[in-house]
Amino acid sequence: MMAGSAQHTERLTRDNALLLLVDHQVGLYTGVRDIDTLQLKHNVVGLTRAMLAVPGSRKASPRKNGE
Repeated sequence: MMAGSAQHTERLTRDNALLLLVDHQVGLYTGVRDIDTLQLKHNVVGLTRAMLAVPGSRKASPRKNGE
């Protein structure tokens, strides 16, 4: 934060929260050093499943064949 700026905080709700998972490729897990690779994978899968269970959540995948 910049000096002199006002801090605005509010509780997270379904209207103001966002979970964004980007490009979690298995091969990239090996570069993480502060958590066990298998635990990281399970955490990402769990978060994704929880997010997809929320009504109104969306997912996007790369388009195939120039669609």
